[in-house]
Amino acid sequence: MTIKEFSELCNCTTQTLRYYDKINLLKPAKVDNFTGYRYYDSEQALDYIKIKNLQDSMFSIEEIKALLEKTDDEIAKAFDLKIAEQKAKLDKIIQIQMSYRCEYMKMQELIKNTQGIINEGVGSYDVGLEYGISEDYYKSIIEEMNAQYNKAIVELKDMDHPGVSEKMFNKNVVNVVSTDIDNPVKDIRNKIVFEMSGWEHTVEVLEKIPKLEGEFILYFELCSEKMDYTDFCMVALSIVKERNKNQCNKITCTRNKSDDGKNYFWLLKQ
Repeated sequence: MTIKEFSELCNCTTQTLRYYDKINLLKPAKVDNFTGYRYYDSEQALDYIKIKNLQDSMFSIEEIKALLEKTDDEIAKAFDLKIAEQKAKLDKIIQIQMSYRCEYMKMQELIKNTQGIINEGVGSYDVGLEYGISEDYYKSIIEEMNAQYNKAIVELKDMDHPGVSEKMFNKNVVNVVSTDIDNPVKDIRNKIVFEMSGWEHTVEVLEKIPKLEGEFILYFELCSEKMDYTDFCMVALSIVKERNKNQCNKITCTRNKSDDGKNYFWLLKQ
């Protein structure tokens, strides 16, 4: 029978049959050397049924090719193995789903706690003296910080939201969070763009930071008093970003406690 007649028998398209021929999965019984027409035997419909069902059961093309040469009992055993394999995968997905929900609940709590810690220190010191900014500007920074945290918390409430991801958390939150890290300066002297030590108020540093374009880290080592400013990294980062808002930048901020009670700053090129 012609390829069209065979496709009607198998309830498939001729394109499917041509594809099977191309990948040597189901070759026609005969090809006319003059016209190139494909012809099939009706018994080949049994092979088509095998192929279709094996494909629907997620067997690979190579697996299907091998199984077409097997007996019905051997194919039945292959189905049993595939079922066991898919059950194992499903169990793994269920475990991941449970872990996923648990992790995002923990992340939501972490965001709330971090937001609470930062807000506890709001207004506890003279921001004009420390950063050289007005109270109104300081309040606008705090409002923007809370808006970012609240947005992250709202998105995390919907565990099935397709946009919920680590990238979302990084985008909305991480740039305003103070993070203690090991001294990043020790082995990367060639990354230092600007440094300053022994200063008293952060405004002294901020006024001297050059115009930025690219990726940078604001790294501070601070005395105990400034380490108590829970919003320190958030405010410093916001000021630097505002002063460089027309540039294409990725700027992060982190801090550690200094060993000698003095204040240090490094501007690092990432």
